[in-house]
Amino acid sequence: MTEYINMWKNFANFSDTANRRDYWMAFLVNCIVIFVLGLIAGRSMMNALMEGRTPPLNIINIYNIVAFIPSISIAVRRFRDIGKEWYYVFLFLILCIGQAYAIYLLAQPTGKYR
Repeated sequence: MTEYINMWKNFANFSDTANRRDYWMAFLVNCIVIFVLGLIAGRSMMNALMEGRTPPLNIINIYNIVAFIPSISIAVRRFRDIGKEWYYVFLFLILCIGQAYAIYLLAQPTGKYR
């Protein structure tokens, strides 16, 4: 949980490094938060539709917008930790192959490509 909190505290820090545990624990907690928000949003949307009201704003989308910069920041720090440049974060934009290669790189030990 401290890794997730550190992700939010260092949201504007693109120059340091993040070890493998920092990145993947923050990623795991982020996925759990999104899952829980999905349950809450689904429940509130179902209640609104059953009562004939307009569904509320999707809190998952709001969370994803807020968490975008901290997620990019920790990914950049992780790439720097393995010895790659910051622009490797753009691998996530290449579907399938680029994303698979980015995940492979993020799973590498500290300093492997230095």
